[in-house]
Amino acid sequence: MSASASAAAATTAAHSTAAATPSLAGGAVEMIVSLMLVLGVLFALAWLLKRVQMARGSRAGALRIHAGLTLGGREKVVWIEAGGRHFLLGVTAQAVNLLHAYDDAPELPEAEPLPPLASAFAEKLKEALGRKPS
Repeated sequence: MSASASAAAATTAAHSTAAATPSLAGGAVEMIVSLMLVLGVLFALAWLLKRVQMARGSRAGALRIHAGLTLGGREKVVWIEAGGRHFLLGVTAQAVNLLHAYDDAPELPEAEPLPPLASAFAEKLKEALGRKPS
């Protein structure tokens, strides 16, 4: 009877252990659902932060950058509008200097259109190789 009693105890222990531990598939599903929930919360927070920044930026419309020209590695000239006035600024890595202040927007002359770079390069290459440009 001791052999049958120990076999019955082992069977009962095996059934109680199987019932106590969740199945592998159920745990994977729970993990995937949790991951999707966390990712959803992250995307919702990112969207909300973007909306708040856009709303804040639209109120700061008093400052506008009209144009900029890079002069070197860290130097540039920038034309901005602030409070209805226009400013030409020199910007370097160390400082920002006022170059000129305008009461009204400066009138700029029309720029000549540049030739397409690909055709200009092709002509220069043909000349360098000693062929006639077409």
